Amino acid sequence: MALNTPGTREGSTAGALGAASVPLSLCMIVRDAAGTLPACLAGIHEWVDEMVVVDTGSVDDTPAVAAAFGARVFRVPWQDSFAAGRNESFARARGRWLFWMDADDVIDADNARRLRAVALADDAPADLLGHVVRVHCPGGGGDNEPGEDGSAGVVGEGVTAVDHVKLVRNRPDVRFSGRIHEQLLPAIRRAGGRVGWTDLFVVHAGADRSAAGQRKKLDRDLRLLALELSDHPGHTFALFNLGMTLAAAGRPDEALAALYASREAAGDADSHLRKVFALIAACEAAAGRAGRAADACAAGLALFPEDPELLFRRASLWQRVGRPADAVRLYRRLLCRDRVPRHFTSVDLGLVGYKARHNLATALEEVGDLSAAETEYRLATTAAPTFRPAWRGLFAVLLRQGRAAVVAEDLDRLAAASSAAPAVPALGAELAVQRAAVTEAAGDLAIARRTLASAAERHPNDPEVLRARCRFLFTHGPDNEAATALARLVHRHPTDASALHNLATVRLRSGARSDAADLYRRSLKVRPHHPPTLSLLHEAEGSKLTQAPAI
Repeated sequence: MALNTPGTREGSTAGALGAASVPLSLCMIVRDAAGTLPACLAGIHEWVDEMVVVDTGSVDDTPAVAAAFGARVFRVPWQDSFAAGRNESFARARGRWLFWMDADDVIDADNARRLRAVALADDAPADLLGHVVRVHCPGGGGDNEPGEDGSAGVVGEGVTAVDHVKLVRNRPDVRFSGRIHEQLLPAIRRAGGRVGWTDLFVVHAGADRSAAGQRKKLDRDLRLLALELSDHPGHTFALFNLGMTLAAAGRPDEALAALYASREAAGDADSHLRKVFALIAACEAAAGRAGRAADACAAGLALFPEDPELLFRRASLWQRVGRPADAVRLYRRLLCRDRVPRHFTSVDLGLVGYKARHNLATALEEVGDLSAAETEYRLATTAAPTFRPAWRGLFAVLLRQGRAAVVAEDLDRLAAASSAAPAVPALGAELAVQRAAVTEAAGDLAIARRTLASAAERHPNDPEVLRARCRFLFTHGPDNEAATALARLVHRHPTDASALHNLATVRLRSGARSDAADLYRRSLKVRPHHPPTLSLLHEAEGSKLTQAPAI
């Protein structure tokens, strides 16, 4: 099948050409990717002059799919090394420039066109050996997508942008290294070259985000990392990748051991170092050690004072320890940073946008500046109309000011956002929750109760609907219904500290002190030293009960 490419329109073909006649090659390694490969190749095949696909053992139709798009397909045994597979594809490519993608990446026409323009430019300096192209990972990089610094960014909703050297000159000394989280940058530096920064990106759109798929990927990654560390004991980058993977696997203590070892072995110029500090802070905070998390942020910021993730995490820690004014200062610094030089990183783009604004708003509420908080919540909902916490915060701050009429207008805005995003059913759930909150604030408890009950039927798996209904029943009763709803919430979310606290309090009100004490202790494991929980635990263990609000 002949390629209909810009290269062909320039008078060449993708057939038997010498390297001088092939401006741009696509290089891929694939395995059992028949489900995602068509979308990948559909976006790129018209913009490259040849496609080299190395298949490492597919049992599905992947090779046939690649061939149907005109790719040259080579079957090469898997060698427990992504670098080895990618280098096989590079060795077979004939282009002056090589561009690599994964089978679950896609590129749009604008980025593909501009990518080709970069490759065809004839004024690139000889020492410019590669270009950085970002990978946008929807859902905050939840599939642990590694960057050129090995990092996976911040997991969460939104998009994580990961820097990769994806377009390089076809030279035998520019090759990948590393069994996993493979890199081109070390080879470029050894060759005395440098890389250029672009605003191009591909989207990592087809990753398997199922629980089974993620477990399989983590198991594979840990196995390859063990082999990598056997090959290179004590290597800072391999240790970092091990720590990152263990953290993603829910093994924070093991992750911290690897991350601290990576930090000790790293040099200040290593591209992954800033991410080492960020992940240490995240793991320490998750373990309830806010002081050690703050120390990690401070050490990282001493080297990288404008790093967005470190600033975000430090500000969050200030809020966690009851210093919202300090948090406000850091969030504003994060949002008002001057343009800083590009560096290899992977970062949740929300940390310098809507998530920072949302957290700034919550901190402003804590210091009593409700007007400024409202402004930040509005900016967050404008930037990310599907981000529910910002809507929730906006309505709460308006209700605190008694501005029910404004809330009604904003409910219409949320309803419009919900209609514009039918693929995000959670927005409809949030609309129901907020309508119930408005009617509750107005004293229409029966309507609020019916609204929440109806929302629970329509959105039975939405945790925020269940949480809202639990809070309502906790406050307005009856206790038996509150206990049933809270027990269901705790069963689904066993580390929800507030739900554990509130269920304990309902049990305590009914006289079940032993059950209540056990639930308070479980809550404290998640949220250590929380004053209301500590106080009520003391009461459950024998003192007089006082009235406690829902938290």
